[in-house]
Amino acid sequence: MEKPYFALLISFLFTQNIFSQSGWNWQNPLPQGNPLYSLSIVVDEGWAVGPQGTAIHTSDAGVTWENMGLGTTENLNSVYMHSETQIFVVGDNGLILYLYYDGITLDVTQQNSNTTEDLHSVTSNINGCPWIAGDNGTVLRSTDMGVTWTEQNVIYNYDLYSLHNIECTSAWAVGLDGFIMRTTDWGITWTFQVTPTPNHLLSINVGTFDYIRAVGNLGTILLSTDQGANWVLQTSGTTANLNDVINIGSSEAYAVGTDGVILESSDFGEPWVQRNSGTNATLYDIEDHYGYNHMWVTGQYGIILKNSGIGTDFELQNEGTRLWIKSIEFIDENIGWAVGGDAGWSGSPLPGPRSAWRGRARCRSHSCPGSCTRPRRPRSPGGRCDSACRSVPASPRSASSVS
Repeated sequence: MEKPYFALLISFLFTQNIFSQSGWNWQNPLPQGNPLYSLSIVVDEGWAVGPQGTAIHTSDAGVTWENMGLGTTENLNSVYMHSETQIFVVGDNGLILYLYYDGITLDVTQQNSNTTEDLHSVTSNINGCPWIAGDNGTVLRSTDMGVTWTEQNVIYNYDLYSLHNIECTSAWAVGLDGFIMRTTDWGITWTFQVTPTPNHLLSINVGTFDYIRAVGNLGTILLSTDQGANWVLQTSGTTANLNDVINIGSSEAYAVGTDGVILESSDFGEPWVQRNSGTNATLYDIEDHYGYNHMWVTGQYGIILKNSGIGTDFELQNEGTRLWIKSIEFIDENIGWAVGGDAGWSGSPLPGPRSAWRGRARCRSHSCPGSCTRPRRPRSPGGRCDSACRSVPASPRSASSVS
């Protein structure tokens, strides 16, 4: 049976990892089809970011989105809106961007991080003390909205995938092998906290009344009600990797992950209920929308989902199809199209920029022994491994398409 084709404008053939290259414009899906790793919304303003400098913005509470050029092709891993006009973005190779956008003019300032480590998480609060976490135990803190960044004294060299803070003095960070650390003195000292899991932790979020949750690989959900002194392993009902968690007050929470999994709790995690996402793609981030009841989710293929509050399923918000790329054709040296078919096409699968590397061991040599099952993110063919890689089954991830 002849497979249908759909118009997609891309920069490379036989790949779904669509890069933001000059001269190419997305036609379907809209506004673009790159993964969206992180989302932040304040009132009606919102930003989402992804690989190769991908950034999109909404000024009408997510009704419409537009592509925004930030002047970089680095992977953008996290975005945090300090206010409606002030935005922090962090990415690979120590990239920190400070955005000021008044709805008319966008000013982009690259701030000096003094590191080349990949940065995975940025957070702040109303007091203007942003924190950043990244690879090799990198933690940065600023007291002047990022004009200067100070590297914190962290004695642990774990890759850190998420950090969340309370005011300016206290913060928690999570990473490989169930690692959690905490500071209560502005990051001067950090304390290791014992957890009941060896699984990689990919997100941590501090709720009200000291309710803290962390999530990670193989459906791991941890809860602490005493600022991390003790952690309890909750039953998630899934083996999907959970990439993000958010607390809504103390009793309500959400988590998202691979295979389109969205978990919801309205009773302190007893139980966690899986909501219908309408997709089997990897989901990376979930955020609440202050002043509204609904939640926003971003993920693979540029997916944006929204629900109507606790107890409701999620619906796709952006237009278009997200299918395999199969053929490309130019009519002259400047104009061309790329097309794709349905999810059944057996072409090259998406390596999954974040689902493939979040929470995996860093591997630095140029050859991979057969026992290495946790390569670093797929920047080069075959990945890179060293003796630190252990014979641990790679975490499950979805490379499925969305119909």
